[in-house]
Amino acid sequence: MMERILEGMHENLHLGTINRTRVGLNWSVVVIVVLIASGLATGLFRNAAPGFGAGVYWTAALLTAVVFLASLLGHELSHAVVARRRGVVVEGIVLWALGGVAKLNGDAPDARSEMRIAIAGPVASVAFAAAFGVSALGLNALGASAIVVTAFAWLAEINVLLALFNLLPAYPLDGGRVLRAGLWRHWGDRSRATDAAAGVGGVFGMALIGLGLFALFFIPTFPFNGIWLALIGWFIYGASRQKRGAVRINSALDGLRVGDAMHPVTGVAPAYATLDDLVEQYLRPGHVDRYPLVDFHGAIAGLVSLEQLGRVAAEHWPSTKVSEVAWPTASLAQVSSGEALAPFVTQLSSVPSHSALVFEDGRLVGTVTPRDIEQVLRSPTVFRHTDRPFATAHGE
Repeated sequence: MMERILEGMHENLHLGTINRTRVGLNWSVVVIVVLIASGLATGLFRNAAPGFGAGVYWTAALLTAVVFLASLLGHELSHAVVARRRGVVVEGIVLWALGGVAKLNGDAPDARSEMRIAIAGPVASVAFAAAFGVSALGLNALGASAIVVTAFAWLAEINVLLALFNLLPAYPLDGGRVLRAGLWRHWGDRSRATDAAAGVGGVFGMALIGLGLFALFFIPTFPFNGIWLALIGWFIYGASRQKRGAVRINSALDGLRVGDAMHPVTGVAPAYATLDDLVEQYLRPGHVDRYPLVDFHGAIAGLVSLEQLGRVAAEHWPSTKVSEVAWPTASLAQVSSGEALAPFVTQLSSVPSHSALVFEDGRLVGTVTPRDIEQVLRSPTVFRHTDRPFATAHGE
């Protein structure tokens, strides 16, 4: 379940590009806006400046919530800017229900870069807090409306809290990444440092879940705070657990090549054939569960699996072309058989089909799917390899 939630943290609304970084919103960001605006409109603003109509409070609250999202975006942009300067590819930024995330494609090249990337966000939040705080003091001195002054003061406070919370040593929070960078520099071993930082993150995640549930059931005046803490803790725990799993997989696969996991190509099938023709003339039951496809000119056109065939009712097979159910080439990763297997696993998970075509000297020689990776991980050789945790990860 957690894996599906983490994968679902994708962009639903594209906002544009800032400093070469794609920015988008996940639909769940509405939750942040509603909760913040509700709390400000019905509580803080009404108490700080009584006498206004509900429309005034809600308008000010919604504007304040939007400005907070902008500061949250600034936090993530700081990560992205520093990451790009340190040679890390930035896929984009997505704001969602529990905050924001800068999606980085790959790790920092060294511990110092990791430290600078991680600390950039909290530094930006502290800078925003200072700017909002000074603005609140200035506006108050100029006799501005209490609602406006309160809004700026709240933005200053929330950005301080954002910086402090993110500095908790709980991977994948910024503080957890700072911890990872410190351990990486100390041990000289990125994988070992990541595993340790993710382990600490899991402990913090469980603690936040417990604290949130305690607040929910035993502090009835703050039920939403309890739910919020529990959700954040759940996310931290799930993300840290997923990262530890990825580290152990990478360690197990270290030294292997894509060719070690690929399923060799024993034949191809025409993408223009019907499903009936494919089964009768090309597929050999028990021998292979997927077939590369070619077009009229013999060029690679996609990949079809038995699972995809099973989704089509048998009575429609005579009239359904293979290309209608198969993964097209654009949905497949393409890789050389000699490429390192461990880093390729991440690339495989990022393509829609979770499948790859393997080439050697420009010739198609095999295919790779998550099932092939699982078979490699279950092999006795790999199990023996994992008995020596992280031994081959030094110097990465």
